[in-house]
Amino acid sequence: MGFSRRKLRYSIIKEFDKGERPTHETFGVNQEDYVKFLRELQDDGYITGITFTKTSLLGRPRPTPLGEKYVDENSPLARSYRTAKELRDWIRL
Repeated sequence: MGFSRRKLRYSIIKEFDKGERPTHETFGVNQEDYVKFLRELQDDGYITGITFTKTSLLGRPRPTPLGEKYVDENSPLARSYRTAKELRDWIRL
């Protein structure tokens, strides 16, 4: 994975909190790792609203109160997250 687990956790929860539906491509990770990480986030109580099927993810993912607290407590990660996202968007041009 290109991101540290901590940064990836923050980034995913933050995107869900904004109402976005990021994919594995959003974070530059392979799909298998992304699905595994989403399962962990849901099992650990950071996100809710995802149903996992063999071929897709269903539902409306959103952070739980624990996930919101994690984002609030780790807001210094926001600056590095924004920088990484801006670089990724710039590179795509």
